Amino acid sequence: MNERRRMPMKKGSFIRNLSIMLFAQLILLTVLFVVLVANMRNTATAEMETAADNMLSIYSVNLENRIERADNILKNLTLSEETSLELIRSDSESDRYYAKKTIYTAMHSALVQDNAVDLLIVAENQYNGYMESTNGDAAYGVLSYTMRRSIEAFTWELLNSNTRRNAWTIQKIGGEPFLYRAYMRNGRIVAAYISAEHFFTGSMDPAISNMSLVLTDEAGIAWQIVGNGLTGAEIGQAIPDQGHNWKVNQCRIGDSSLYMTGYLNESGMEFTTKNSVLALILIALVAVGCSLTIVYYTRRQIILPMRDMTEKLSEMNEKTEGFQIQTNYGSREFLLLRDTFNRMMRENVDLKLSAYKHQMDMQDTELRCIRLQLRPHFFLNAMTTISSLSMQGQNDNIKKYVDVLSKNIRYMFKSGMHTVPLAEEMQNVQYYYEMQELRYPNSAFYCSEHDNEDDNWPIPQMLIHTVVENIYKHTVSVDSMITILVQAKRCEYKGLPMLCISIEDDGEGYPREILAQFKAGKEPQQSKDGKHLGLWSLWTMLRLMYGRDDLMVLENAVPHGSKTVFYLPEKAVNEIGKTPV
Repeated sequence: MNERRRMPMKKGSFIRNLSIMLFAQLILLTVLFVVLVANMRNTATAEMETAADNMLSIYSVNLENRIERADNILKNLTLSEETSLELIRSDSESDRYYAKKTIYTAMHSALVQDNAVDLLIVAENQYNGYMESTNGDAAYGVLSYTMRRSIEAFTWELLNSNTRRNAWTIQKIGGEPFLYRAYMRNGRIVAAYISAEHFFTGSMDPAISNMSLVLTDEAGIAWQIVGNGLTGAEIGQAIPDQGHNWKVNQCRIGDSSLYMTGYLNESGMEFTTKNSVLALILIALVAVGCSLTIVYYTRRQIILPMRDMTEKLSEMNEKTEGFQIQTNYGSREFLLLRDTFNRMMRENVDLKLSAYKHQMDMQDTELRCIRLQLRPHFFLNAMTTISSLSMQGQNDNIKKYVDVLSKNIRYMFKSGMHTVPLAEEMQNVQYYYEMQELRYPNSAFYCSEHDNEDDNWPIPQMLIHTVVENIYKHTVSVDSMITILVQAKRCEYKGLPMLCISIEDDGEGYPREILAQFKAGKEPQQSKDGKHLGLWSLWTMLRLMYGRDDLMVLENAVPHGSKTVFYLPEKAVNEIGKTPV
């Protein structure tokens, strides 16, 4: 009975209740919106089409006016300078000179008074006389020299072909479309050119941003487009069919061969009518009422519980270990949040314990490495070697042996699981080889290779030394010759730049059980007889220092021998400080 009283009552879902309220509000707003759209659809469509037609008419009238102004420039020049136009083909050079001067003055004066034409040209083919005058209006920009030469070439071609172009025609010249009209008579030509880009200037009305205007010729080829939204519309090609949602209206520009075509996207209209004001007021009132209800419910079910949780979190500054929230909230979501928070706190404590264990593992491995470095048998073998050389009277070799032994011991006495430059490790291995050569003369051939640019690449201390020492321990003997090859070079390993160190000999190779453990990706296990303890220590050291267990590869060489490969990143993840002795 007491247990039943202590059980918390089933709480309603705050998200579910809030979702129901929002859904009801959405239904209400949807109904109002449908009524509003149905009421304003027809009116808005009619207003938009009227505005589009008016805009098309305005653009068409503006373009007709410009063509009319350009026609007046041509006619006035042709009529007022008729005598001079005849004299530019005169046999008298002086008559031609003064005629050209008069015509050029008239051309320049005409374009100064009216900028309807971008380029005005007069030419004759008897004496190859040529004159041009450009529109210098900064609002349109001056035609480039290259473009004027392209138009000049087109004018000569037109004159020589004797093809009459009394009506305004559009043509691509120099890669750009131009409107032109030319009067030709008795081997001379008077032509006016207008850039289609300058001709079709203007900005779209924001109220009908879903409308596009296109300048086309009689073949339906588009030469200029204002506005966006036309699918597949490109200059120099016919406009493809845009579908049933587009209304198309077209009108001719004066007596030219050009047309102004308007495309109105009725599916993208933005409806704005006077009747929408009342509907918007009603929607605003309903939204305010729903918002007040939501605010009250949110304060009760979210704000107050969040305030309580904030106060509890503030208490964590004084008590972090084992902190738990015990408050019984009024919604299922906050109860879940409370339980999740409490579980995270427990996991945080577990993570701290795991971190402590990891640090202890690193320290234990460091101690193990130091113990391996100070193996008693190493010094025993050294003493034995010195005694043997003394009995043989090899005093010079004893001095040499003691020298390299002292360097080797000094290097080994650097405590800490850390890295050293590659060159330093290689030098220490060379000292070790010189010691062993005095103990096992002519029993091993040692060779090392690496680039000088890799001398400072950091590698774990005693890494190469441990493997070479392992080879001497298990392979080298006085009655045979063995080869030891150490190579170090940069490479890419699993997508990352690494230093690859390969240590190879031509002995009997690794036992099968050792190779099986490494190929299976398992942690090497120390054998009962203590063999290959160094390999196990190296694998553990690499895992702790670099956080990876795939940096050491063991295999047997062909036809015989062992091969140990290390892949070392440029920087260790975990490294204990160095304390030189």
